[in-house]
Amino acid sequence: MLSPAFRWQQTLDEIWIEVKWTTRFDSPACLDTYEHHSEVRTWKEAITEPSLDDDVMEPVEVQKKEQMLHVRAMCRNDNRILDYELKLDLLNEVQQDKVTFET
Repeated sequence: MLSPAFRWQQTLDEIWIEVKWTTRFDSPACLDTYEHHSEVRTWKEAITEPSLDDDVMEPVEVQKKEQMLHVRAMCRNDNRILDYELKLDLLNEVQQDKVTFET
């Protein structure tokens, strides 16, 4: 699997990520792509932390929410099949209803 070249831009309210199906931005991109897949994956993980209450000494289970941007595409280039995949862990929660992907 190859990591595609990408650029990240953001304001206080929005993030734009440009993915180019090549390993460097100064190289030509693969134009014959197929099996595109883009999503923001969300999962919850239960973790145990010490209680903040002075009266309770037992650990408390807390739900931790994780998110990851996942973009993948297959590419035909010079009779070779290339598999590009980008995975980025996101530090803050993304509003799923505002996520858009353009090709």
